[in-house]
Amino acid sequence: MSTNDHVPSLFEEILVPGHAYTVISLHPICAWAVMFGGKDIENRSVTTQQRGRVLIHASEQKGSLREEQDLRSELSFLTGIARAELPVTFLRNAILGSVEITDSVHGARSKWAVPEQHHWLLQDPRQLAAPVHGVTGKPLFWSWTQQRKSTLAPQRRRAAAR
Repeated sequence: MSTNDHVPSLFEEILVPGHAYTVISLHPICAWAVMFGGKDIENRSVTTQQRGRVLIHASEQKGSLREEQDLRSELSFLTGIARAELPVTFLRNAILGSVEITDSVHGARSKWAVPEQHHWLLQDPRQLAAPVHGVTGKPLFWSWTQQRKSTLAPQRRRAAAR
């Protein structure tokens, strides 16, 4: 192994090519908060029967400058991370990692819980070694398959196809 090879940590997710994953798209700031800021609740107007590990997708959703600033201020307050230390921009259209959905309840005891919402309880976030870019999301839960990557150089692929 060379010194440039990446060794996954215990908390990194490794995607299996060809495997179909369940994914949920979140606003980019919320996706970041789940993966890196300790957000342990997803607030929704509906309950879910979904349990188990799901991939976290940062959607392409972008609000006005004012909305984005308000969300960054709220993120700073809830995480305890100074606004100046938070990312200025957040990844969009990317899969960041995975999290375990353990339940859907009302009245969760979390600083992330919004009253009058269903609280999907999230545990054990695992980031990817590198985000998967260019993935367009869908509402609620959806299925996504990690594509197989060719190990052949482009000119060898053409020769193999003949």
